[in-house]
Amino acid sequence: SSGINAEWPLRPGARDIMDISFPLEGKKKAVKVRCIPVLVKLLADPNFHVRAQSAGALMSIAITTEGKQESIREGAVEALIALLQADETTDVRLNVIKAITMLA
Repeated sequence: SSGINAEWPLRPGARDIMDISFPLEGKKKAVKVRCIPVLVKLLADPNFHVRAQSAGALMSIAITTEGKQESIREGAVEALIALLQADETTDVRLNVIKAITMLA
């Protein structure tokens, strides 16, 4: 590993994943290329925009059965509940509630 923070390139990707996960094909591709574990990890990002976008992407992907199952397997429910309890940012909380609803 170089001295560069390896997480940095992933952070802007939350918005990109959210954008491509709206069409059905994008949701399927997000599951196939294993975006969900990255999104779950990004729920703990220090930037509230990244947290909100990650929760929004999980919400969108969880519309599909495969997305819902993979999100549950990857610990998204637990991470989302923890975020809901800890984060007071309106945009984050709104997307977290929507994502939890999709995973119910």
